[in-house]
Amino acid sequence: LGLSSGDSPLIGREKSKDILLVTMSSEDSLLLGPSKGRTVAAGSLAWEVTIYIALTMLLDAHYNILAPNLTAVGHEFGMDDTERDVMLGGAITVSFLLLGDIVAIFFGYLAEPMPRVPLFCALQLIGQLAGLGVLLVKDFWSLFWLRTITGIVCACTDLVNISLIGDLFGTESRFTAMGIQQMVVSIGGALGQLLSGLIGPEMGWRAPFVVVSVPALLLIPVAFFTLSEPERAG
Repeated sequence: LGLSSGDSPLIGREKSKDILLVTMSSEDSLLLGPSKGRTVAAGSLAWEVTIYIALTMLLDAHYNILAPNLTAVGHEFGMDDTERDVMLGGAITVSFLLLGDIVAIFFGYLAEPMPRVPLFCALQLIGQLAGLGVLLVKDFWSLFWLRTITGIVCACTDLVNISLIGDLFGTESRFTAMGIQQMVVSIGGALGQLLSGLIGPEMGWRAPFVVVSVPALLLIPVAFFTLSEPERAG
């Protein structure tokens, strides 16, 4: 009888530990992806990842989309070779990359509490409209500011994607997913440059922007209405 009463606190503690372990396992499962308790069902994850990849690739296609046709743009704007290299090849590129990264620092802080899916779609819309806006460009500065807007959007979208990846994928696959995300960015940039080099000389330097932006603008509403907001992992 003495052993029974003496053991009961230990038994109680063991049960408490078991309960704690079960609780921790349930919480940890939230970090291990859709197959282990995430709010995004495993069946829908492939669809959502496909949408994210497609839109991210189309947006990042704008990185180098102007490069193959700088001479044609320079001629239209009445630039000599030096002005073309300095203004189109230099100033626009620096603004696209540098200003985008600077704005992204503040954007990341301000956007932290916002729902990511609407934010992702809004950024995509702004970026692709800026790309399509080259149809109205008549001078260097109009092109400069449209390209700068696109650069800002690309940098900010990368932050949103990283946040989404952190919540869509668990600890076992998160770094792989981030590696794929980086690969998508690179492939998008390469495809944009390739596409521009193929159709720009024949259809005009603005044509690649249309070919990239129009499909994206059609896909953005699909993303807005079908992508689910993943639960934040904390």
